[in-house]
Amino acid sequence: MELAGTFCRGRGCRQPCPAGIPIGTAARISLLPTRSPSKQYMTNEFKAQMERINNCTHCNHCKNHCPYGLDTPNLRKYMLGEYHQFYAEHA
Repeated sequence: MELAGTFCRGRGCRQPCPAGIPIGTAARISLLPTRSPSKQYMTNEFKAQMERINNCTHCNHCKNHCPYGLDTPNLRKYMLGEYHQFYAEHA
């Protein structure tokens, strides 16, 4: 993925997501465990929160409000896959 067109800066996120997805965290989740202590991202509670990405209804609320024009629904799906890989390797 190209960095410029997919990098969530975590600014301007419009909460709440109708599906309960933590928008800003979910869009950066593959980056967070590698740039800060990963223990907090390895709990069952946090993993369950990230699994909410699978409940996305593609209402595009987040996409329509992203100040950078990111395709946040698809970005979150990609990030969830990256998170699953990290979790499998470090859990």
